[in-house]
Amino acid sequence: MKYFLFFTFMLSIFLSPAFVSAEQYGTTDSGKRIVLNDNSKWAYVKTIKAKDAPFGFRKTNWGMTKEQVKKTEESPAVFEGWSDTDDATIIYYKEKVFLFECFITYIFKQEKLVKGRYSFDPNNGNDNEYFPDFDTISAALTAKYGDAIEDSILWSDSSYVEDPKKWGLALREGKLEIFRTWETKKTIITLSLFSFEDNITLQAEYRDKKYELDNEL
Repeated sequence: MKYFLFFTFMLSIFLSPAFVSAEQYGTTDSGKRIVLNDNSKWAYVKTIKAKDAPFGFRKTNWGMTKEQVKKTEESPAVFEGWSDTDDATIIYYKEKVFLFECFITYIFKQEKLVKGRYSFDPNNGNDNEYFPDFDTISAALTAKYGDAIEDSILWSDSSYVEDPKKWGLALREGKLEIFRTWETKKTIITLSLFSFEDNITLQAEYRDKKYELDNEL
């Protein structure tokens, strides 16, 4: 039977060399978030409070129709149709998000928007490079939404836990999964790093809280 080891030492893991972020964030003595800009000067980060987040996903609100969603995007959709994976109608777009090539997916149930997803494509040559990519995206989400409400590192096999050089291999083999979650008034945001059928997936999924509660999504 597959078993999971739950690790709560997230901070120590993310301070290791494998998790060094491309952007540098910090916290002042008064508790305010700051970021180091390209001009080598620190600046305050504007954090959106849960109750103040203006949209559910990108420039859309939950419950929108496909036609309403399309009007919020400037470029044409790459794909529109049924997805067996999501068991729903979807619309795909492609552009750069957080400096990464990315598929943007809008997911509709009963003809209403209930999920949004960023599927990142870092095009890494080394599987260990996915960890700093995760950290970069995580820092951007934290800057926007505040501190995460939940962190999880899940090991189905602890063989590589003590050897960070093999964490990429563990990720590829499906032995390591990492999740980090944020919350706004209407949305749950989960950043995930895992492997499915030997393909590493790095994605950020936005979910309608009300729909999830009503339908156990």
